[in-house]
Amino acid sequence: MEIAMSTTTLHVVEEKSGRRLALGPQNLLAEGGAGAVYAHPNDPLLCVKIYLTSEQRRLHEAKVAAMIARTPDNVRTKSGVVQLAWPIELIKENGAFAGFTMPRLPLQDTWSIEIPIHPTSRRSNNAPDNLKLRLTLLRNLAAVLIGLHDKGHYAIDLQPKNVFGYRWTQGISTLSSGFVALIDCDGFSISSGSGGLRHDAGLLMEEYACPVAFDHALTFDVSRVIGFERQQDLWAFAVLAFRLLNNGLAPWDGIPKAH
Repeated sequence: MEIAMSTTTLHVVEEKSGRRLALGPQNLLAEGGAGAVYAHPNDPLLCVKIYLTSEQRRLHEAKVAAMIARTPDNVRTKSGVVQLAWPIELIKENGAFAGFTMPRLPLQDTWSIEIPIHPTSRRSNNAPDNLKLRLTLLRNLAAVLIGLHDKGHYAIDLQPKNVFGYRWTQGISTLSSGFVALIDCDGFSISSGSGGLRHDAGLLMEEYACPVAFDHALTFDVSRVIGFERQQDLWAFAVLAFRLLNNGLAPWDGIPKAH
């Protein structure tokens, strides 16, 4: 039977060390279809993701364990800037897997990559209206993907809502300016290692899907990218690059839908 957990009630979970954490509405940061993200009550640099159904916990336990076992080398930059919201350790509730801790992205210092894509959003957010910021974001996104691929992992659903850029305003830049961070990493395609199981991605935005995801009738199916994960990431990166360098214009703009 499916058991659903609520974000309005208190969750008492346990870290690997045995320390217990109380997570409730007072430290809820975000909620999605699979789970909820809470501020870590004892560490401002961490947050905790809890899966809210027993089915999601079952589906993600081995995948998250594989992510921890094969953590990319560039979760943070050398100066400590978070680039991947990657699991650090498993979290249990009532003795069973419930979620994981991960680096907390400083959302007040970031923006969705959609903001530097469009001239109007650049102006309204005081972002530089030149190519320097956009080229820097693309270079750093490519570096994050290389680190991910080096471990055999792939983002798959690489689209603007999953990519954040560190703010870079007119006349003001910081050590983190121009770096990028990927979120929802537990939705990636994850490798368990040489000869091991691959935990596939379940989501992919159609507009960023490579051609292999479509059949001759242009019917879309995310499962068709299995075996073509690297090609999918390269395709999605190219679409993002096209949009960033062309003020939001997409490769498909101006093409009749029938074609």
